[in-house]
Amino acid sequence: MSESEDDDYPLEWRSGDLIAWIKQQVGARLSSKIELVDLRGRGAGRGVEVANTDIKLNEELFSIPLSAALSVKTSSLLETHLGPTVRELDDWLALTLALLFEKGQGHSSRWSAYLNVLPASFDTLMHWTQAELDELTGCAVLDKIGKVDAEKAFTEQLVPLIKRNAYMFPQFTASEEVNKIDATILRSAHVIATIIMAYAFDLEEEPEDSASDDNHSEVLKSQKAMVPLADMFNADGDRNNNKAHLIQSADSLTMVALKSIRQGEEIFNDYGQLPRSDLLRRYGYVTDRYKAWDVVEIPADLVLQVIFDRCQLNEKSKKQRVNWQLSSSSQLKLTFSKVGLAQLQWGINSDSFELTRNETSTDFEFDPALYLLVDALTMDPATLQEEIDANETPEEPRFTCEMGAALREVLQAHLKRYKTTIAEDTALLEDNHLSRRLRMAVEVRLGEKELVATALDGLQHRMQDMFGGLKRTDESREREEVRSQAAHSKKRKM
Repeated sequence: MSESEDDDYPLEWRSGDLIAWIKQQVGARLSSKIELVDLRGRGAGRGVEVANTDIKLNEELFSIPLSAALSVKTSSLLETHLGPTVRELDDWLALTLALLFEKGQGHSSRWSAYLNVLPASFDTLMHWTQAELDELTGCAVLDKIGKVDAEKAFTEQLVPLIKRNAYMFPQFTASEEVNKIDATILRSAHVIATIIMAYAFDLEEEPEDSASDDNHSEVLKSQKAMVPLADMFNADGDRNNNKAHLIQSADSLTMVALKSIRQGEEIFNDYGQLPRSDLLRRYGYVTDRYKAWDVVEIPADLVLQVIFDRCQLNEKSKKQRVNWQLSSSSQLKLTFSKVGLAQLQWGINSDSFELTRNETSTDFEFDPALYLLVDALTMDPATLQEEIDANETPEEPRFTCEMGAALREVLQAHLKRYKTTIAEDTALLEDNHLSRRLRMAVEVRLGEKELVATALDGLQHRMQDMFGGLKRTDESREREEVRSQAAHSKKRKM
């Protein structure tokens, strides 16, 4: 992400305004040991570092009143005649509208000092050109961007609402592109929605009583909110480096140190275990520190296509194993007898199956449902019919050489969906003149292909070990038969 540029009012000054604003909030506390730093030189935007003295475990870094968080409930938009309409919008659209409203108020907004330090341009996938997105061909993340759905919601709900109340959103009526107000609103809405996706926190609301039949229970709801200063902490994939945690109480939000931190060190928050594709989609950057959580999503239709071709199944055999139809969105929907029985046990996603790294090693793991699918597609018809007739949730299938060979073919077919090879991507990354976005795309797709290659090698080794074990079993059986025959022959001679 890039900070909004203002040569007359640089980021350092705007950061100073934010700190001053935080100190003005009733009940706010800010440790003198931390400072905001400009890390754009290394592509990290803003950050928080230890300024002068080491910080101890559980030491408070800052605390602000809950009312200082910018949410739909705290925005002054709710106090206008649009309040009832805003309450009817979903959380995402409502907060987008609230931030657009507060931005339009300029210095009159309570949060102007905070809004002035938020980024104005992004490298998240929502803002890539089609040519740039094409570099991620083969990566499932392309189906998760959601730009079309977001634009539809903005066009149908936010644009008409803002145009009918244009005086409340002067940034659009004052624009030189007033004749293109729809496009201007859409562009701004995308920017705000990206800020929310990257920076918003889920805060708990007051519990509400919920009655269900004769049982009464408290339901904890959450609301999305922007938390000034808390969103300036960057993240680090090495969880040992995560040094801060935000704690919500009844009336405040407090950031505390999870470990001791030395002077000059950056203080990191935690984004969770995200694959680099999601890191790029949500935050607009890529780092090898998240490589351990890369994911490859293998489409179910590819699995079917490869195994049907491999087993040369006729139409009757195909229908016995799986019934499928294409929905209006052209996504393959599966209704598979054996997999269907295991759906609750394995949490099956019928559209795709995940390939991940084993958390405790450099090995790999498939979604267990993929083993079930391949097992059922490759078993003989009589055994399959017995499974279907039994109508019982199947246990996890044992790995077989046939299953390994089929999975290898699926992975080899999946590799062909990418535009480039591992060797070509490795060579590309050696080019120091590669654009930032192309470099990130190459790193994401290369990471996925390397995971597929790891799985291919691992499957081959498993098959070799199994074949060796079977061979040793056969040889042992032959030796036992020879010994038995020799003993029998010796007994006859006696």
